[in-house]
Amino acid sequence: MKTQWLFMGFILLWMSGCTAVQVQQKSAVNFNDFRKFTFVKPDIQGNKNPLYRSGITDDMIQNAIAAELTKKDWFGMIINLTC
Repeated sequence: MKTQWLFMGFILLWMSGCTAVQVQQKSAVNFNDFRKFTFVKPDIQGNKNPLYRSGITDDMIQNAIAAELTKKDWFGMIINLTC
């Protein structure tokens, strides 16, 4: 009985790794024409759990993205949007 559950668990784990990833893109957009980027705070705040959403995590993600784009000769812009 125990080996049957172990076998079923193995099959479920194996099948969960067989998912396909689809990417949609618009081929008419030529990203070689763009050289500037910025980060804007969203109007909608999703998950408020600090384990999933924190200023430290946001800064780390933005810094990593900015570093990679800067390596590709993109220019970061600071935009202050106040209403």
